[in-house]
Amino acid sequence: MSTLPRRGFFKRSGILLGFAWAPGGLLTVFDARACGEEGDVDLNAWVHVSNSENTITAKCPSAEMGQGLYTAIPLWIAEELDADWRTMRVEQAASEKAFLNPALMNTQGAGGARSAQGYWRIARLMGAQARAILIANAAREWQVPVTECATEPNNVVHAASGRKISYMQVAKLDNVVLDARPVTDKDLKPAAKWRLIGRDVQRLDVGLKAAGRAKYGMDVQIPGMLYASVLHPPTASCPYPLSDDGAAQGPLAVDDAAALKIEGVTRVIALPHAVAVVGTDYWATVKGRQALRVTWRQDPAATRYDSEGVKREWAALAADTTASGRAVGGSGSFEDALKSAAQTLTATYVTDHAHHACMEPFNATASMMHDDIELWSPTQGQTAAQQAVAKVTGLADNKVRVHTTFLGGGFGAKTEQLANAEAAMLSQLMDKAVKVMWSRDDDVQHGAYRPLSAQFLQAAISGDGRITGWRHRVVADSVQARVGKGAWAREGIDSAVATGMTQPYAIANRQHEYLHRAGGVPVGYWNAVGSGHT
Repeated sequence: MSTLPRRGFFKRSGILLGFAWAPGGLLTVFDARACGEEGDVDLNAWVHVSNSENTITAKCPSAEMGQGLYTAIPLWIAEELDADWRTMRVEQAASEKAFLNPALMNTQGAGGARSAQGYWRIARLMGAQARAILIANAAREWQVPVTECATEPNNVVHAASGRKISYMQVAKLDNVVLDARPVTDKDLKPAAKWRLIGRDVQRLDVGLKAAGRAKYGMDVQIPGMLYASVLHPPTASCPYPLSDDGAAQGPLAVDDAAALKIEGVTRVIALPHAVAVVGTDYWATVKGRQALRVTWRQDPAATRYDSEGVKREWAALAADTTASGRAVGGSGSFEDALKSAAQTLTATYVTDHAHHACMEPFNATASMMHDDIELWSPTQGQTAAQQAVAKVTGLADNKVRVHTTFLGGGFGAKTEQLANAEAAMLSQLMDKAVKVMWSRDDDVQHGAYRPLSAQFLQAAISGDGRITGWRHRVVADSVQARVGKGAWAREGIDSAVATGMTQPYAIANRQHEYLHRAGGVPVGYWNAVGSGHT
């Protein structure tokens, strides 16, 4: 038991539960009240010092999907903590308010290239705060002023007396006091004093992945858990649980007689948007799903959707400048520039839907215990996952705890919350842990694709060859209308789709317009969306 990580804890009804990876990839659940090691201390929500293991562990609040945050964030913390990089470890943070990202609408998640941007300052401050706590406790132990103490990698030093104490030894002191003077930006190291930032270090996830020890969502296993395979409608469907239950395309009638005869199938459950087959092993649920006979509600928009026809229609609309759209930035008067132009250039571009095709399809594992629920998911959006699970189960947000695994690809796809909601609903109904696994076919047919777009560009050019006017019109469906109707209603513009329209060049007269048109398939974030097509 002592070999199990002590930080995967969660209190439930007076019991402190621990979660740890056991050999073979099995996720074990245990009573962790007696598992604390002497000399192990959480200096704050981000930093844990272990005397028993001679390590310092930093929390990574953002999903690791290849972009390197699993190493970058601990590196920033280690820099300000003045830690020895050789003793640094990293753990994925669970969903907690301490890890909200101010650059991502104050949510915990990864997207829009805002993880590094949002956590850069916070992580460094947390490292600096942890360092201040260690110095304060060492000074108290030595009975010297804090101002006389300094640090060198993994040690607090008192130069006047020649004393030195390691961070791990400080953690072992009796009654470690976690209060220290508040740290501010003035306490952060200037770039000239950085030892780690900007240096070439080994990524912390490489060894795990090279040895096959990295745990992805598909690797999660809980003793006694059930599996679920979900049959979705025949037309493209990926409802966003926070704004749509998907019932418009959901099941009308279900004939499950043949499915229930298959060995290993436990139950067939009609959800608002789909039909789930639950069983003791995944392949049994797949065969059960294949045996279902379902009558579905018909969504006319999805049934009639023809992407080739839409491209032609939207290209004509983009080029029709009498059809006004919503202004996105802009300056001066493009019409005046057009009238006085010696030459004009126009072009129309059309971009198709794009699918993420992540190596790891959607999956999630949920475990309902009493009035709390745990979710393990390769998600890009911990806060959104927490909110989605809370909504479909009727629980309060603080009764939902999200554990983020490694992601086998993200690209915006893993901001989707349907698989998470499915696992939560099924665990609640079955009163057991349930693992939902989408097949590759499910992932391709029912993913939320990058919006198809048509774009019309027009440039006014003066006699001396200068661009004096610029018009850019984008016709596309909206991601934010689907996943964030509140923001869409307030702004009236899909900032993700329109990204890239407002180019930075010094053109005096610019006109940018976004024309929203609803398509017939679900659209979602795709590697920043607008940056991929403008």
